[in-house]
Amino acid sequence: MFNKDNINMVLEALKNLYRDSAFLNETALQLEFAIQVLKLNFQGYDFNCYPEYSFKSNSKRCELDLLIHDNKDNTFTIIEFKYKTANSKKENKKLKIETILNQQLSLTNQLAHDLARFDTFSDLERTELLVKNNSEISNGFIIFLTNDFNYWLPVNKSITYKYGTDFRLYDKRLIKASSLLSWKPINGVTLNINSIGKERNRSIHLIDEYELNWVPFNKLNESFAYNEFKSLIIKVNK
Repeated sequence: MFNKDNINMVLEALKNLYRDSAFLNETALQLEFAIQVLKLNFQGYDFNCYPEYSFKSNSKRCELDLLIHDNKDNTFTIIEFKYKTANSKKENKKLKIETILNQQLSLTNQLAHDLARFDTFSDLERTELLVKNNSEISNGFIIFLTNDFNYWLPVNKSITYKYGTDFRLYDKRLIKASSLLSWKPINGVTLNINSIGKERNRSIHLIDEYELNWVPFNKLNESFAYNEFKSLIIKVNK
């Protein structure tokens, strides 16, 4: 079964590949991750990868970022990715990466932190249900990679919370089992349905307990703003 140790092996390989660079977008992260999973086969593993896999459960169809099949024990693992980037507004401080055809592109300044946090927990909620309600799926992981410190900083050091305090992802946060996460006003800011979209206007119910632990991924040239990347791995058990 694809497990946390395998996740760490893949991320370590990606760290070495991207020691002085960064992924252009989430699609690039998914692709590179799958490539490294397949390379593990040369170390005695036997995995297949199915990116953007369309899966139907209880009459509902969803797209899984990556489905991994362990051919040795016939188990399946769901991987959901989040890759959020930040960048300086100052041109001389912008984090840029080299791409093919001699192109140099700036990382996107994505913002919309509350929505990204909600989407992360939405993926976690869905992964829990898929893992626990489908005998052929053994486990799942949410992998969040970012250079935006607003995601991992404690509450009192972050300024980007509007009404999504329940969906905070700060380091060392403990989420108790059977938690119900909902939109709540903060500092007089009320929920704007138009800003979050109708599909996000709901609460999220989680089954298990989770502790959120951010770890360093890589640190680029210190002359750039937002030069430090960290990763968060949330494991979903059967």
